[in-house]
Parts: sequence; structure tokens; C-alpha cells
Amino acid sequence: WAGIVHVLDNHGDERMTFPVTVTGLVEAEIGLYTTDNKTSIIVPTTSKLLYLIDEDGNFAPNWPVRAYGAIKTKPASYDINGDITPEIIALAEDGRLYAFTREGKLVRQWPIIASAMPTFYSDGDQRYMLVVDWNQKLTMWQLSETF
Repeated sequence: WAGIVHVLDNHGDERMTFPVTVTGLVEAEIGLYTTDNKTSIIVPTTSKLLYLIDEDGNFAPNWPVRAYGAIKTKPASYDINGDITPEIIALAEDGRLYAFTREGKLVRQWPIIASAMPTFYSDGDQRYMLVVDWNQKLTMWQLSETF
């Protein structure tokens, strides 16, 4: 199966460099990834591939990346390791929660087990991630350079 990603401008016209074809169906909402004042889209697929596509329709270097299960939830981006560059977070249907760097590398100590996408929040100085696992246990992690 092949999915087709269309991007429209603010007038409803398709961008010149789109559509883009991806392997697998796109059954979840597409996420946004912004860094260095540029916005890319994060495209989850049923083929276990996650794509990062820039505003010109190009795949980011080292992307797509592979998960162990289809990705059927909206991916997110959040700086989980404190390096000021957001990582890309995606939940596969097998219960593994992935975190990838912009360069397409898996973040150290990931994937972790989760039953839903995490919630991220900050109380000013500290950043936290809340995750629910398959046993419905809620875990709160203080995010730091340890990931």
C-alpha cells in the first residue's frame, strides 16, 4: 500500500513539491515538527515507518525510521533530553513509545512501553513526562539530560 501526502497553501492550492508518496497507509493525524524556524511534518504509517518531510516535500536525512508496529496515533515533538532540539515521539500499536532525534537516531533508553501517547508539561524550571503503561500504571518522569 502507498499513502499520498498532500500539503495545501493558505489559498487551498497544493504546494508545488507535493504530493509525496509514502509506504503504507496514513491512518493517523500528521504531526508538526518545528526547529530552526522551519516546519516539517511527521507522517505515521501502517507500514511501521515514520516519515519526516520538510516544507519542500523532501524526506529528512536518515528518514523514514522504522518501528516494530504500525503507527496509528498522531506523533508529537518535544525536547525530552534537554538539548534544545525537539525529539520526535511516536507510539506504535505494539505498545512501544519511540523517541527519535532530528537525525533519525533512536534516543538512548528508548523505546519504552506505553498504552497511550505521553503528556508533557513544565512547571517553569523542571520538565516532566507522564506515561500510562499497559497495566494502567501512571509514571511521571522528570526530563533531563539522562535520556
